[in-house]
Order: sequence, then structure tokens, then C-alpha cells
Amino acid sequence: MSISTPTSSPLDPIAEPPYGLFIRKAIVQDLDVRYSWKKQPPGATNQLIDKILDAFPTFKKYIRAWPVQYYSYQSLCYWRSKPEHQGPRRRLRYSARTCLSAESARVSPAHDLRASVDIMPTSARGLDLRIVRASEEPTLVGPSTHYSVETAQSAAKVKPVNCEQEVLEFLVAIDMSLAYLHDRFVLSGLTSKGRLQIMARWAPREVDEFLFRVLQLSEFERKLVSDALVRIG
Repeated sequence: MSISTPTSSPLDPIAEPPYGLFIRKAIVQDLDVRYSWKKQPPGATNQLIDKILDAFPTFKKYIRAWPVQYYSYQSLCYWRSKPEHQGPRRRLRYSARTCLSAESARVSPAHDLRASVDIMPTSARGLDLRIVRASEEPTLVGPSTHYSVETAQSAAKVKPVNCEQEVLEFLVAIDMSLAYLHDRFVLSGLTSKGRLQIMARWAPREVDEFLFRVLQLSEFERKLVSDALVRIG
């Protein structure tokens, strides 16, 4: 008896749900796949989301229709990964090195460190982290690094050590626009890939709580980071 072999891959578009196929086609029609999500022409992404919500109104029940943003973002990344769209991405490499100094000036250490150890999840003790509040200029003390900053501006001028570079690479691998979060991750104690892997073993609810209450990420950013943590966990 011969065993039949499936002729289609599980990743073929035909296996996608209807909204997945619709979004994948809409991305090519309505966006310029040469550019990242945040580099699209003004209003293009909003028009795309409105178009998808008109076709699939069930997504309107979510806050800011975040699943539509997420699926659209992933579809754009899919198209941009095609060889014919690789060229323009080289122009974005410079932004990964400069966005830290451009964006971190807007981040206040007091704002990022409002959360105390009391609100951190129980499993966060694996980070062996303590936040010192002896002065108005907080200093983060950890077992593998002594990273001290006076302001977010001065933090941007500090050249990341190897472990902190791993954190930056983790964020850039998700999307280059998330590189501005590097200072927040470091100040919260996530100073190496090893610590990110520890966090990846937390319960999903604990991860989401930490990303929201400590790192102050939006729902869209939390979804992207959570999925990336699953991949490295």
C-alpha cells in the first residue's frame, strides 16, 4: 500500500484563514513594501486598517483593533523578506544605530522606574535584581553588570557592552523601530540575552504584566515582544 504525500505545504497561502489572505493581498495593493511599517506614506497604514475592518468587522471589538495591526505588520514583514525587496532595507541599518540617541531623550528614568520590585512578578526573582533609590538619579545593580546612568540622555551616549548589545540585537530583530526601547530594557534589569531567556520562561500573564507595568509598552509592542520571547525561550 502506497502512502500518499501531501502536495501542498502547511505554509501555502491556501491554508490561511480568509482574513489572512485578504490582508496579504491588501498589503501589496495599499502599502509600499519597500519600506517598513513606520516608513509608509502618511495615512497609508490607517487606510489599510480601515479597509480590513470594513471587510472583517469582528476585529472592531479589540482595543484599537490591535490584531489587525499585528497581522498587517507580520504580512508586511513577509513581503519585505522577499529577495526582490531586500535592497532598500540596507538604508534602514543606519537608523538602528541612531534611533537610540534620537528617541531616548524622550524617555524619563523616573517614568520607566516608577514600578518597584513589589509589582514585579514572583518569577522575576530569577533576575536577582534590586533597584536602588538612594537619590533622584536611580542606579540599577545586577549580578553581571553595574550599569549606572544619570539621565536618559547620558544613557544614550554610553556604548553598550556585549551583553547589552544582545538586548539591542533582540529588539532590532523584531523591528528596527523598537531599538528606542533598549534603554528601558537595560534600566529594568534586562541586560543580556540570558536574562531575556529567563523572562521567556515566565507565565504569559507575568510577561504581559511586566511589559505593561514596568516597561510601559503599548499592546501592539507587547504582542511583538512576547512572540519574540517565545522564539528564544
